[in-house]
Amino acid sequence: MAGKIPDLEATVRAGTGKGAARQARRDGLVPGVVYGGGEDPIAINIPFNYLLTRLRKGGFMSTLQNLKIEGHDDVRVICRKVERHVVKDLPTHIDLMRLKRTSRVKLNIPVEFLNEETCLVAAPRVISDEDEDEGEEVAADEVPTAGDEAEAE
Repeated sequence: MAGKIPDLEATVRAGTGKGAARQARRDGLVPGVVYGGGEDPIAINIPFNYLLTRLRKGGFMSTLQNLKIEGHDDVRVICRKVERHVVKDLPTHIDLMRLKRTSRVKLNIPVEFLNEETCLVAAPRVISDEDEDEGEEVAADEVPTAGDEAEAE
């Protein structure tokens, strides 16, 4: 992993359940939960505009994030699900999974083909843009960050 892990800032949500989530949305926040890693789940809020910007940049679902929550240690997370409004297609809830360095996670990593016309790579597996999206299982410390580029030798 060559790049810097991007930070994702959030606050702890006071309550849980439908009422607290609706209040968070009225306040311009997206409710969410952080789970896994052998610890108890934490209910969080992420600012709506901040999350929407990150989602629109692309690669959010397959990028390792450094979650910063006030009063808690920084932790590496990956987004497992973003629930969206049925009509508006805007985020309404987010699920994040904690990862330890030894964790293995299955991801759909987007592949961008550069210089397709002139590219020949000797690899054990041929990659094509018609491949079905099966996903790859990778270790948590090998999850690519946004902007990483593979180097062909």
